[in-house]
Order: sequence, then C-alpha cells, then structure tokens
Amino acid sequence: MSSQELQEWLTSPYSRALLAQASDGDDKISALSFVASLLVQSFEASEDAIPLYFYCGLNTDSYGDSLPGATGMVQNVIAQLLWPERHSFHLGFINNKYIQALENGDLEALCDLFEGLTQQLPTSTTLFLAVDSISFYETRDRLEDTYYVMNRMLELVDKASFVFKLLITSPGTSA
Repeated sequence: MSSQELQEWLTSPYSRALLAQASDGDDKISALSFVASLLVQSFEASEDAIPLYFYCGLNTDSYGDSLPGATGMVQNVIAQLLWPERHSFHLGFINNKYIQALENGDLEALCDLFEGLTQQLPTSTTLFLAVDSISFYETRDRLEDTYYVMNRMLELVDKASFVFKLLITSPGTSA
C-alpha cells in the first residue's frame, strides 16, 4: 500500500475496500494497528461518519476472548453499530427464528443482521470499518469463517447505498 493509495481511498466519495499489508511479522499490535487507530479517531470527528473497528490480534484465544474468530468479530461490530446515539434502527425484520439463529452464533444470520442494519443508514453516512491484523484469523480452524465474513463485507462495499470504507490490515502476508 502506498500513501497515494491510502489518500485515494480516504478521499474517494465512493465505497471502497483497501488491504494494507506490512512485513511487521506476527505482532498482535503493529504499525498498521496504529494507522488504523488514527483513522478511526479521524472518522469519529465527523458527524456523518460511523467508525467501527476490530483488532483480530487482541481477540484471540490467547487473550481468553469468549468469542474469538469471525463470529465474535461480527457480533462486536454489530454492538458498536447499535451503540446509543449513533442511529435509530428499525428491528422489525427480526423474528423468533432469526433471534434463535443469532443466539446460536449463526454466522450467516449475524452477517444478514449487520447488512440489514446498515441498509437503514442515510445515504449521507460514511461507514468506516477497520479490521486490523486479519492474518490472526486466517488459521486453519478460522479461515473458512473469516473468508465468509470478509466476502460478505466486500459484497456490501459493492452494493451499499451509503459510503462504506473497509480497511483490512495484516502485519504479514494475508491469504
């Protein structure tokens, strides 16, 4: 990633995804984590922006996270999106069967919920999602779920009625 690529991604009035990789090794917090944090802070200063973030390196089994992996990631960003004072969401599309799937941590239902909530955002909104150190979720036992979630997020970038800026960082080479 060059600084020009980052600048174009940031200033584009359109939804875009950006993968930023570095050769920092396997540190749970890297230089890219710092960059992602600065971007989250800058989006927090804007009234029309909703910054969401998830640090994969800090949400692994080694930290005793109760919901590590892609399921925990999606649950976490949904909770951030629903945070009070962000936006008033209509939840009428959630029925009992859907609630049960969500309680069971069904990844498809969680992604559907995230998409259903974001579809309610005003078109003037910029949704910024930073997924830091994705390579920590590209292990043999997590890879399939991680791919599923990232593909769903990339699909949302393509079809969102609002501006969706997706930043995925990796301190090493990402699959």
